[in-house]
Amino acid sequence: MKKATALLITVLISLNVFAQDPIKELYQNNWLLGYLKINGEIVGYSFNSEINSVGIGFDTDGTIYWMGAWVCNGITTELLTVDGSSFSTTEFEINSNECNLPETLAFEKAYFEDFFKFDDPGHVFTYTIEYVGNNELEMIITNEDGNQAFYGGKSILGVDDFESNTTLSVFPNPVTNNVNIASEALLQSIRIHDIQGSEVYATQFQPGNPTINTEALKTG
Repeated sequence: MKKATALLITVLISLNVFAQDPIKELYQNNWLLGYLKINGEIVGYSFNSEINSVGIGFDTDGTIYWMGAWVCNGITTELLTVDGSSFSTTEFEINSNECNLPETLAFEKAYFEDFFKFDDPGHVFTYTIEYVGNNELEMIITNEDGNQAFYGGKSILGVDDFESNTTLSVFPNPVTNNVNIASEALLQSIRIHDIQGSEVYATQFQPGNPTINTEALKTG
């Protein structure tokens, strides 16, 4: 049990230890919409015979970048710019399906017209991606009017994202009852996950080589 825990400490100690690449997270997720906030009001939706998911996805061939959003119908646009905190749209194309229910069309109006302004191309959207625990991410996209769309996605954990100029030490190895962590980077927090990806430990980082009692971790 302690050997498994030690391995997870060295590899998955925290998303804050990894150099998060927002664009990588942006493109390697199909983001499912939770709700919109339009003019300060929550705008939700319900599943029906025409709606089984609502979301947004991003794609690229390495040169051209696209964005697509869907309810029952879908809209797609080539992105003029995209970086780690914003993207800008060009002209949208609509992908039509047989969508006739009033509640479907009402939510598509809020999502496509009020939020993305698909009939008025050329807008800038900002976004943030935050780790919210248990391998889950939240993305919030904000348009130029301050309206927002709230999405959920899965975190991409991998050693390829580790910051090459950051020195992280975990000792002793093998772990007995305690593990010490030293880092040259200014870490915000420490999180440890079990082999199922569930969070078993979280704390704010305290400078000065914090010590974690591994006997106190949740079993997993």
